[in-house]
Amino acid sequence: MQPASGTPEGSLLYPLAFLLSVALNLNVLLFLFNLLPLPPLDGSGIVQGLMPGLFGGLIEGLRRNPVMSLLGLMIAWQVFDVVYRPAFDVLLRLLHPDMAYG
Repeated sequence: MQPASGTPEGSLLYPLAFLLSVALNLNVLLFLFNLLPLPPLDGSGIVQGLMPGLFGGLIEGLRRNPVMSLLGLMIAWQVFDVVYRPAFDVLLRLLHPDMAYG
């Protein structure tokens, strides 16, 4: 069944708009996920760089431990819903300030 020609799904540009929407979501998701300060993610390197000395060495030890990396990913998976939705709402308001999002 084909979508009606007057609907957004019936537009010739709909596949491009859908592709760009998926790309935007994926980029925001990866950006935020990598900034979480948990051992296997890039955010832990940021924390390590900000904390020189003994604390930085402790974080480096945690990053090299595979069990801590798995634990960090499990925690990130649980925390991510709390972080992603508000950040994506802010991005949508920046891109489309006149739209209402619920």
